[in-house]
Amino acid sequence: MKNVSKLLWLTGVACLALGSSMFGCSSDDNNGGNGGTGGTAGTGGTGGTGGTGGTGGSNGGATISGLVIPHPLAGGSAPSTTGLTVKLFSAVSVLTSGNNATPVKLKNGQDAVATVGANGAFSFTGVEATSFSIAGVVGVTGTNYVQSYMGVCLVSVPTGSTSTKCATGTTMARIFAVPKALSDAIDAAVNVPAGSAEATAFAHGYLLGSVLDQSTPTPMPIGGATVSWDQMTTDQLAYLVPAATGFTSNTTSTDPNLGAYVAFPATLATIKAEKNGTTIAEQQGGTAKNAIFVQVLQGPNPP
Repeated sequence: MKNVSKLLWLTGVACLALGSSMFGCSSDDNNGGNGGTGGTAGTGGTGGTGGTGGTGGSNGGATISGLVIPHPLAGGSAPSTTGLTVKLFSAVSVLTSGNNATPVKLKNGQDAVATVGANGAFSFTGVEATSFSIAGVVGVTGTNYVQSYMGVCLVSVPTGSTSTKCATGTTMARIFAVPKALSDAIDAAVNVPAGSAEATAFAHGYLLGSVLDQSTPTPMPIGGATVSWDQMTTDQLAYLVPAATGFTSNTTSTDPNLGAYVAFPATLATIKAEKNGTTIAEQQGGTAKNAIFVQVLQGPNPP
């Protein structure tokens, strides 16, 4: 794996309509645009006699679509994502059942399963808000890629948040898939928590996080940030550092070239990034065995 630098973030790290969704981006300024376009519930008709549900309306369910791209930490030589399998889950289902979770059902009665098309495109139509109790999560896997998950929308959006609601309209999402080579490089750089029955970070399951600023059009890594959560222990967190081949890790703070961390919270936790005594962003996150949850904490870079 090639040395990783800030230039990798130019490959498209900006999140589209992920806002502060679970396992997605946490930000007050959603670079890339809000995914709420596509109409509010009921636009274009009521769904009654002589009417339709309207584009993006509640009668036809919501649409969740976007792009699956290699995680920026993988570098420019990552395998194509075309042909990968994407599935839409309830976040709670994945956290409780892991890779045995069942995809949500679409309004047509089919499982929310799709194949990534050319240029990484995917789409789910007819998504019902009742499928989620907290948030929607897209899972990605396939040849040369390991199982990974990333959040796409919230059931209830807090006042003032730029997150997209699962219930209505169209959510545009950029999903970071994790190549096996990247997963192997992280396994080589990061130790599992003390007492773990698993030999590797991937087998244990972890959060692969990034702390980014709000630069436009491309957010950049924030160096010198620390990550924490309630009841964490020091062996549950490592910050990735670029090396000649792959990565090394430290326990001090984020590297200015990567802003990346690997976290092993024992339960669902609120992950918080801070720098110079100022909170950058915070977001809920959890883990599942033999899987990686991708998380982005985005906010202003404190002076």
